[in-house]
Amino acid sequence: MWALGPLPKEPEYGTRQPEVTRAVMEAWSCLEREGMLIPDHTRHGSHSISWRGEALLARFARFEHLEKLGLDRVKHDLLNGGFRWVGGTMEQQKEAWEWVRMKEGQAVSPNRESTIRGAPPDTDVAQFIPPRLDGAASSLRAHRREPHPNPEELLAGKVNVTYETTAKVLGVGKRRIQQLVFEEGSLKRTGTERRPMITTASIREYLKKPDIAQ
Repeated sequence: MWALGPLPKEPEYGTRQPEVTRAVMEAWSCLEREGMLIPDHTRHGSHSISWRGEALLARFARFEHLEKLGLDRVKHDLLNGGFRWVGGTMEQQKEAWEWVRMKEGQAVSPNRESTIRGAPPDTDVAQFIPPRLDGAASSLRAHRREPHPNPEELLAGKVNVTYETTAKVLGVGKRRIQQLVFEEGSLKRTGTERRPMITTASIREYLKKPDIAQ
């Protein structure tokens, strides 16, 4: 139960007490308006945390857990199924992706696409890419998988297919499938946590995209 309680006999914050009191009252009013706090009718003047408030606190707790794990570990786990560190339901994994996007947004500057810290805005960032990394990227492109020439051979008569079948149809790896599900929302995941599946309807829709269709 929550209550503001009686006012102190003497100002706890000295001459700034009116500012502090006003800030607390505004915050309290906001929590009530947003439905986070509700009146407790068993005790006059008291409040309880609502279901919505409890859900928000649980969300904060999960975000705090992700903070302890760190951005790199969380994103790597999500790209590999999210079973080792993130866990939870598909909704919680979507929430973890939301946290990842939020952290990545905080980590870059407003001019992020073409700037490097300490460099002018018009700096060509390509000059800062180590040759070994550029070569690795070229190698990956050279070994890129090809999509299946006739997807319906693998999709016909099926409502859902495994990640492995999806990978064969699209010519991509498991990590890319995870991105298409959780980051881009292009594929729809179903099934269980142990055996996730992708709906064939979402695969067909994805294949219709102009930049995908051959």
